[in-house]
Formats: sequence, structure tokens, C-alpha cells
Amino acid sequence: MVNVQPTNGKLLDRARRIIAVIAGVSYDEASRLLNEAGSVRTAIVMSEKKLSRSEAEAQLAAAKGRLRAALTT
Repeated sequence: MVNVQPTNGKLLDRARRIIAVIAGVSYDEASRLLNEAGSVRTAIVMSEKKLSRSEAEAQLAAAKGRLRAALTT
């Protein structure tokens, strides 16, 4: 579900909850991360690796979009 596109209120809530659970952050922090990152995957990498959006996107690109690989490199 990390591919969820938050196009309505229900999906936006789901995206925030996914980030909160995986990254171990509060719902409010997950909301902030999602707003800053623009995607669930990028938000998770930003939180877990303490990276900027551009750095997190580079990590994901290097991992060919695979979240697990981006988090373990």
C-alpha cells in the first residue's frame, strides 16, 4: 500500500497512517512528512534516514523504487 495515491480524503488518511506505522511517527508528523515529500515512499525514506526530499528521492531512484532496498542502503 505504499503506492497509494492520496487523491481523496479517505486515501489521504490511509497514506498518513501508513507513514505513521512504518516510520514510527505520530499522525501529525506523518501528515507533515507527506506534505513535504509528496509521496508515501519518499516520506518514509525521509523519516527513517533523516534525509531531505531530494536525497530521499535519489535513494529511491538508486533502489529502482523499492522501498526496502532504499531503506537498507
